Amino acid sequence: MSIDEVLSQLSRLRAQAARAELGDQEHIHPRNSVLDVIVVASEAEEAERAAAVVEELAIHHPCRSVVVLDEPGRGPSRIDATVTSLTHPLVLGAACQYEQVFLRVRGSAANHISSLVDALLLPDVITYVWWTGAPPVDSDRFRSTLESADVVLVDSAHFSRPYETLTAYAELARREPAVAFGDFQWARLAPWREVVAQFFNPGERTGFLAGVGALGIDYVSSGRGNRAAASLLTGWAASALGWTLKRSATGRGGMVAAHYRSRAGHPVEVTMRPVELDGFMPGEITGVRVDAVHQGRTCFVNALRDGADSKHVLVDAEIAGRRVPRLVVPIPPRADTLLLSRLLIEARGDRVFPAALQAGVEVLRSAQE
Repeated sequence: MSIDEVLSQLSRLRAQAARAELGDQEHIHPRNSVLDVIVVASEAEEAERAAAVVEELAIHHPCRSVVVLDEPGRGPSRIDATVTSLTHPLVLGAACQYEQVFLRVRGSAANHISSLVDALLLPDVITYVWWTGAPPVDSDRFRSTLESADVVLVDSAHFSRPYETLTAYAELARREPAVAFGDFQWARLAPWREVVAQFFNPGERTGFLAGVGALGIDYVSSGRGNRAAASLLTGWAASALGWTLKRSATGRGGMVAAHYRSRAGHPVEVTMRPVELDGFMPGEITGVRVDAVHQGRTCFVNALRDGADSKHVLVDAEIAGRRVPRLVVPIPPRADTLLLSRLLIEARGDRVFPAALQAGVEVLRSAQE
């Protein structure tokens, strides 16, 4: 297929859908798409899974998606296309429409994704580019998609080379201030960030934040593994509390110990510790520990996955030698549809993630030196 043929098919389907929803005395309803989503995948299974995620999301976010099954090589260029248009009737107002263009791109054409998809994008809406799996972040193919993107999304939980890819992603984010960057792993960390932040939210506990002296983070791995989530959580704490990294090092079993200086000048030690647990995604956070001192009073917080029910976190704490009533916080697995929905809403204006990403990668780089 050619891109012109794809555009012609889209126009035909749009006109057909518009006529089908018209009443006897109605004018054609205006287009109600609010965003473009470009999905780039290197494997058919990834492409189909991501296409299903966006289709489910489109019930609430009417959009056009372009799913690219990317198969670069030296062979002849070829594009196979499938065009789908779905209309979801609403109780009031115009129907919610979703258009999907699925492109299987082979040969040298796969090296020029931006020029392929530009003609298929709706004008005057935000464009999100979601690279699935292990994206080639340091390649020209990846960087060229920034020409079409307002927001670039990845999932660091699926990086085959976590350290190299996450550091390259952070460097790209640093050099491209006009583009917003997001990570599904960051969205998965939202409940853990809320657990910690909410514990210290009451006025009588806020002062302990300036006196944090130790932070421990457990993540699932049988060795060094994927530290993306642990490093992002570390970066979030360091950037939010104004810590300055002095040094970090890798110890036995893949544990990382990072030494900071707090804004007040006292030392802070952060440990990222791999643990072996069944039933969890590699790299997933399973525990957070915080030790702090404020005005001569100590505070210890221990938030751990419930061994009997992995969908909950048990928060035990002690302040000035007195136990705080245990909190049981639900943190169930979150489907990619919910994570993507959150990223579509928050990623473009998120000022916390960029700082956490840079601070988290700083720890990883220091540990490699």
